[in-house]
Amino acid sequence: MSQRPEQAGPGRPARWRARRLTLTGLPALLAAGGVAPVIVHVAAPAALPRGVLCVGFAGCDSRGYDSYGYGAHWGRMYWRMYPGNNCTNYVAYVESTVYHVRRPRFLLGDGGSWAATASAHGVPVNHRPSVGAVAQWSYGVVGSGHVAVVEKVGPRGSYILVSQDGMSTASDGYDWVKIVRGRAGQFEPWPSAFIHFAIPPRAALGYYSARARRAYFRYSQTYGPVTGSARLGSPGTVPLAGDWRGNGLDGVGYYDRRLGTFRLLRVRRGRHPDVTFRFGPAWMLPLVGDWTGIGRDGIGYYDPRTGRFAVRESLTTGRPDRSFVFGPPGMVPLAGDWSGDGRSGVGYYDPESGRVSLRLALSAGRPWRTFWIPRHMIPIVGNWLGGRRDYVGYYNKWTGTFYLRRGLTSRPAGLAVRFGPRVMFPLVGDWLS
Repeated sequence: MSQRPEQAGPGRPARWRARRLTLTGLPALLAAGGVAPVIVHVAAPAALPRGVLCVGFAGCDSRGYDSYGYGAHWGRMYWRMYPGNNCTNYVAYVESTVYHVRRPRFLLGDGGSWAATASAHGVPVNHRPSVGAVAQWSYGVVGSGHVAVVEKVGPRGSYILVSQDGMSTASDGYDWVKIVRGRAGQFEPWPSAFIHFAIPPRAALGYYSARARRAYFRYSQTYGPVTGSARLGSPGTVPLAGDWRGNGLDGVGYYDRRLGTFRLLRVRRGRHPDVTFRFGPAWMLPLVGDWTGIGRDGIGYYDPRTGRFAVRESLTTGRPDRSFVFGPPGMVPLAGDWSGDGRSGVGYYDPESGRVSLRLALSAGRPWRTFWIPRHMIPIVGNWLGGRRDYVGYYNKWTGTFYLRRGLTSRPAGLAVRFGPRVMFPLVGDWLS
């Protein structure tokens, strides 16, 4: 299963674009604990056809390939497809529930007709795979035609992973398959086309491995294999994610606490896309946010010794645009669009009590909203529901579980997702838009 209710935590009383985790790897958070989701382990088949990664809902779930709970929903129609264990209803289910694609106003028909029908109604159809796109096989290529969901794309489109129903030898017809471009003798040939329905902006998951010095991404709020990665940082750095270009797509970077420098990747186009600059003293805690509502993220820092926030919209060395004290020293700083007006506010998390305090204005003053999450967690911020407003969740590093709350309240999380190894640094961003 990819989701379960949040565990009650100790210490809690009886945008348009995703916002990012503003701090990871604090020494104060290294004592985090929690309860892991239960995963049912099912014996894998003795042998699978070439390229088949798993078969059956339970078999795929046990191997880390999410079936997205389709086994409990196949009796319902999605996008007016016939219900059951068939390719079209499964794809419609995943596109609508995992990637939140709006139901087309037109009837797509059988799998073999999806590409032509979608193209005739203005949906982009081409031969370039992308995560979340629909892979389509025309009539005669795979029986009477077929569709599947693209789960991962290899370097330069060299291979794809797809999830699908109605193709495997399992009783439920479900499997995940790796298809290599140009390879003969595979379980399935390369698709005839890829259909790119519009995927709305929404925060997705990631993590940073200090040992590997890489950030790993999952392009949805589900568990499953890594769908992208990037070389990032050096020992002792803090990973960052933000919309550096203002195009609605989050990039990554890192902050070197020893030097007080930010290094942000792919900020500019051309031969030298990365930028490096110093902002503030050394040994600060970094922040990312759109402080003025210009549609692009700036940076900031929090001084844990004084409780002072300093923010700057320009991705350059210079003076802070705003500097103020909010809350006591020694807190975990947060930044996000709490009201949905396009501007980031700030906040802090007290790991000893679990209290979260948020403020809309970039100034000293009283908290605008206060609530609790479990103690000694790593807070994360993102627009889990799409739209403009950001919410606060948390990451339990001892179980590798992300808890996503659907409101700025102390209510339990609406979604818990285990992604990646334990004891990683969580990242949140819109990697896919």
